[in-house]
Amino acid sequence: MVCSALGIRLDGVGVGSTYAELNIFIQVDRPPRVAVLLVALFFSSILSVFVGFSLFFMPISLLIGAPTIFACWYMAVAILLNSCIRSGDLTLLGAALKKHGSRGATEFVAVIVALALFYTQVVGVYV
Repeated sequence: MVCSALGIRLDGVGVGSTYAELNIFIQVDRPPRVAVLLVALFFSSILSVFVGFSLFFMPISLLIGAPTIFACWYMAVAILLNSCIRSGDLTLLGAALKKHGSRGATEFVAVIVALALFYTQVVGVYV
């Protein structure tokens, strides 16, 4: 229902060989707005890194048994190594920029500046 509302068709599901991760192959009929796509990519990357590091350190602080710690570390490494922006994300961004023209380019620059300010001011980058 959500996929049909957003104009997304599921082409297939596969399993990766590196960490047995689930790969979903989708086809997007209507690319989203550039601002929405950039914000979604930014927050999904931040959330992935947060979950990955939480899985590294939380089991140790809770004094959970060794098999659970190793399972959490395995999942943390898998999440951290897969939390980058992929070629499909860039293809979707290119399609959104092409569809929205100069307004999309303006959104792109404005959102990148806003996310850079948000990240440096709220999250905090120490130089």
